Amino acid sequence: MMAEPPAIVREADNGAAVRLALGQAVTVILDERPTTGFRWRIVSTPACCEVRLDDFEAQAGAPPGAPGQHTWRLEATRSGSGPFEVRLEPIPGRGGEAGRSFTVNLTASD
Repeated sequence: MMAEPPAIVREADNGAAVRLALGQAVTVILDERPTTGFRWRIVSTPACCEVRLDDFEAQAGAPPGAPGQHTWRLEATRSGSGPFEVRLEPIPGRGGEAGRSFTVNLTASD
């Protein structure tokens, strides 16, 4: 029987290490405010995991451009390890330099 997947990973968990059994998934949820001109973009994904979800959702009933959350779901598909890193980057055409980054180190095994 497979163990329960780890809890959701949030910005306070930046730099954390997460161990997954093959077939398990981890969900990363970060606040995002598109009106600031920046969005989270994937910088690297470990070879041991596949991104099954990459989605932004504004608060329910909020107008376009409202703050919300960016969610990624990563599933362990093969043994290995590596970082999942995202960075706040300027929306194309708005200029600016890359902002802060978030990393979670993933390890997948049988």
